[in-house]
Amino acid sequence: MPLLPPVPASRSAASARLVHELLAFPARYLAELPIKVRIRVQYTGLHREIELCSGPVEARRGTLRFEGSELRALALGAEAGRLFPADVKGYCLLKLHDPAFEVSEQLTLGGVAPVEDPGWTLARVLNALDLEVRSAEIEGETADQQADQGAKAA
Repeated sequence: MPLLPPVPASRSAASARLVHELLAFPARYLAELPIKVRIRVQYTGLHREIELCSGPVEARRGTLRFEGSELRALALGAEAGRLFPADVKGYCLLKLHDPAFEVSEQLTLGGVAPVEDPGWTLARVLNALDLEVRSAEIEGETADQQADQGAKAA
């Protein structure tokens, strides 16, 4: 199985490029990016939009969100072999009933030390957790909007 899944043809070139760059990035470091990134993912069987965000972003009604340190915790748990798709579904259900619920490294690692290597790519973490990328945005703009602005500036 390829580490970078194919991007659906319905995505523009700019959106596909952004998604591929994010998928190749080490997941545990996404929260440390100097820009805000919002990645929408889908969990099979869960009919709610799920967002993975590098930091605080405007809340979308009805969306389940994992931000900053939670994203790192999910990555570390997957890398350590301590976090599975059923756990993610459970965290989503907890967030649905208690939006203040936060996923922590202590919760996802269960007392095990994090893996020391550079970490898994976002693609590998999402694959391990049965999450499929739907779209990605940088600082509130879609990749298509970013590309349009770049073309206008040139």
